[in-house]
Amino acid sequence: MNPELIIATSAAVIAAFAAAANIISTVLQQQHNKNSVLPILDFPCCCSSHTMSVKIKNAGTGPMIVRSLEILKDGKMQNSLRPCFESEDMKYIEPYYSTNYGFILPDGVFTSNEDFSLLYLTLREGVDIKELRRDNCFCQTVTRIVDTFRKIYIVVEYEDVYKTKFTRGLDLSTRFSKHKDLLLTASSN
Repeated sequence: MNPELIIATSAAVIAAFAAAANIISTVLQQQHNKNSVLPILDFPCCCSSHTMSVKIKNAGTGPMIVRSLEILKDGKMQNSLRPCFESEDMKYIEPYYSTNYGFILPDGVFTSNEDFSLLYLTLREGVDIKELRRDNCFCQTVTRIVDTFRKIYIVVEYEDVYKTKFTRGLDLSTRFSKHKDLLLTASSN
């Protein structure tokens, strides 16, 4: 065998392996870069003896670009959470709603750890938690609120900076069904 041919073949094989290693390295680096700025949508829900709240939050490391936010109650589209909770029987509860999602849509960008409150329910000013312990109406109000939460489904569509599309939904019944007992127990202590 000709030594020049062996050297040329060896050089071609080494170059092919080097090119393959370079391609693999580039693909892995691009995947790493993409993952290092990945937004992660979270729905922090808070429940205590005095408050209940629902937020959307970017729990990831990169910017989250919200494209749409849908609120469904019993499968019907709602403009906000306000119509879900407006009722005369919530005399003890003061609701604060984010009624205009327009400022975050269609190109609302959430940086890492930034959040947006969709709903905040708290006891009305002047309501004494000690008085509520003896009030059956309050227990019924809490039950109605939790039952309303069980009927709500929120869907958020968002993108990362690489235009990768994500959709995430939240069934509020999974977050608040266990809190009914917490609210009633905390209010009776």
